[in-house]
Amino acid sequence: MNVFDGWSDIYDKVYAWKSDDIQFYVDQARISGGPILELGCGTGRITIPIAMSGLEIIGLDSSGKMLETAKTKISKTPGIEKNIELIDGDMTTFSIDRQFSLIIIPFNGFLSLLTIADQRRCLENIKAHLIPDGRLIFDVFVPDLDTLTDNTRTAVHSWDTLDIGTGNKLVIWDQSRFDNYNQIMNVRMIIEELGQNGFLLNKIYRDFQLRYSHRFELQYLMELTGYNMLELYGNFSNQPIDSESTEMVWMLSPCLLYTSPSPRDRGWARMPSSA
Repeated sequence: MNVFDGWSDIYDKVYAWKSDDIQFYVDQARISGGPILELGCGTGRITIPIAMSGLEIIGLDSSGKMLETAKTKISKTPGIEKNIELIDGDMTTFSIDRQFSLIIIPFNGFLSLLTIADQRRCLENIKAHLIPDGRLIFDVFVPDLDTLTDNTRTAVHSWDTLDIGTGNKLVIWDQSRFDNYNQIMNVRMIIEELGQNGFLLNKIYRDFQLRYSHRFELQYLMELTGYNMLELYGNFSNQPIDSESTEMVWMLSPCLLYTSPSPRDRGWARMPSSA
């Protein structure tokens, strides 16, 4: 069972607040003109708005349950079925018999790859699926050192949201722990559902892992796998990254002339199966 299958019925409720990136990705899709490939498409949070703009997009995800939720949402949005294809697949090994003008990995999806070896395989696979002047765009959070060094087990209140379907309040707590040697976040989210009278109706636990990455680590990985950095933004308003940024929005293109890294570099890139 895919760890994200357990999120399929609650993801859109928990992350109802997450919308600051949607117009950014729609605008970038329009600039590219399609076809577009989204890796880690989940429930279609970004896929569907891009399809609604009239562009052709393929959404790939390794969670069949998340894709089922996306299909249900698509069926309730008339006229977009012709613009969307959903594929159950792994972003490190997928093979699609076409190339794309734009490939995107929104909302920390790249961090679900838990080793540099997998990250590298993903980037090399993406490059094989881009047209020569195509672009890769993905966003990840900027690791916060204070958070990373806080390994208490105390749950921290993250945000509240409203379940539109029931009118009940959802209170989200984060009880993550950090393996800083391997750069792994062991995320535990606790979702409390409160009735309209304020009483606790349900408590749900959901776990997943992310491998956080630092700016220059990622930059070296992009160079190692044959990408040119076009832009690095600090938010979805196209502002350059700075010391206050909480997001890294990477915009890259494949190098047309690319020399394979030295054996020493290749050995380094394989290390994180243990790192």
